[in-house]
Amino acid sequence: MGTDLDVLRELSDDIKAIMESVPGTRNVTTSIDRVTPQATIRINRMKAAAFGVNAAGVANIINTAISGTVATTLKSGGEEFDIRVRQDAAGLDYLMDLESILIPSATGVNVPLYEISDIMIEDMPVTIQRENQSRFVSVTARLDGRTSGDVAADVTAILRNYPMPRNYSWELTGTAQQMNEAFANLGLALIISLFLIYMILAAQFEGFLFPFIVMFSVPLALTGGLFGLFILGQPLSITGFLGLIMLAGIVTNNAIVLIDYTNLLVRERGMEILDALKTAGPVRLRPILMTTLTSVIGLLPMMLTSAEGAEMMNGLAGVVVFGLALSTMVTLLFVPVVYLMLNNLRARLTGRIVKANE
Repeated sequence: MGTDLDVLRELSDDIKAIMESVPGTRNVTTSIDRVTPQATIRINRMKAAAFGVNAAGVANIINTAISGTVATTLKSGGEEFDIRVRQDAAGLDYLMDLESILIPSATGVNVPLYEISDIMIEDMPVTIQRENQSRFVSVTARLDGRTSGDVAADVTAILRNYPMPRNYSWELTGTAQQMNEAFANLGLALIISLFLIYMILAAQFEGFLFPFIVMFSVPLALTGGLFGLFILGQPLSITGFLGLIMLAGIVTNNAIVLIDYTNLLVRERGMEILDALKTAGPVRLRPILMTTLTSVIGLLPMMLTSAEGAEMMNGLAGVVVFGLALSTMVTLLFVPVVYLMLNNLRARLTGRIVKANE
């Protein structure tokens, strides 16, 4: 983005060469590549002043000769038709015809356009794009064997070190920009979902300690989901990110089942915490495995299918399957350990408070 079109052309050529050197790009083009010949008329103000002609008058006459000017309107049969006055189109086929357009002067003499101006033929872009009152040139590339995120990261790393002139800048748009915005929104959605899960668990458990223990299974699940994408050889796409958000809500079920039964044994049946954990594990193993297997087996066809258009859903299914499987195996060992450690820590802190009060 910038002001001078010639500078933008040079910058776009450099960036085009940079993008062509990045693996995974093809058909790199710029919006300024398509040009068309344009006649540029520069008024010689000294000569024009000598004949009593101003630039605005010359522009109006040239516009009337080439495009025409609506002189009046004809009404016929309830419809209106513009009457446009212009020079004969056949008389403007060549540059010489343009140079010979007569310009009325204050002296009463019609002056040929070439007497008071210089006319040059220049190659100009078919379209000049603007945004926020600034010109910009788009450099576009198609992908070939790599994801837009990987290509965008490579291009961004190179352009950060590119010596951009003052008052000129660049920014990433297109698919790469949409992906960045989507990931930012999904990341916020994941944070909000974790907060809501924690608050709901706090209301159900009537405290903040046990929901905290349950939430320990979420990082394990997310790690398993990302590991699943690595095993499947797939990038983290938008659907894969949606799978991570789903996973955050699904994996807490196993920890809830285990901790809820442990609390039942401790509070209502008076068992010691360690004995309660040893009892709850085998008792709740079967329902935990049943719920996990039903989800995993149900998503396996979606994860393994190679049908047309299935690539989008492979990532989502892979994240949920691997994340759920890993979190289930680790939850049965990790959550009881965290439960015991936090309870011992709370007991020690409570004991210290009592001694301090005494």
